[in-house]
Amino acid sequence: MQIVKERAEGAATTLNGKLTLDLAFYELGNIVWKKQRMQRSIKPEEAARMAGHFAELLDLMKIERTPFEEMGEIVELGATAGLSFYDASYLHGAIGKGLTLVTEDRQLIHAAERLSVKAIKAEELTSI
Repeated sequence: MQIVKERAEGAATTLNGKLTLDLAFYELGNIVWKKQRMQRSIKPEEAARMAGHFAELLDLMKIERTPFEEMGEIVELGATAGLSFYDASYLHGAIGKGLTLVTEDRQLIHAAERLSVKAIKAEELTSI
């Protein structure tokens, strides 16, 4: 979401071909839902446009589903690192693929650093 806000025009170029988990679909959808239903900061029509934009960006990315058999490892990682299952899933994916984790979540960045996983904020994405 942050990369879309800060660099709307360049988001497609920046995200093209990058890897994310299928969880991103649900997390982005939930962001739109919160803005529209809970915060009431956008109208339903704007929420639909925003969701469509997110869908277009996700379509440019490589979407990976975490294998179900890795669920125990993710739960253990989350418990050890003090992370939610969602955040632990992204960290687990970065560890397993040897990739840089891109997040705006400070707790997730610190957990990654404690495990010697490179983690950056979205604004740094163009430099990798």
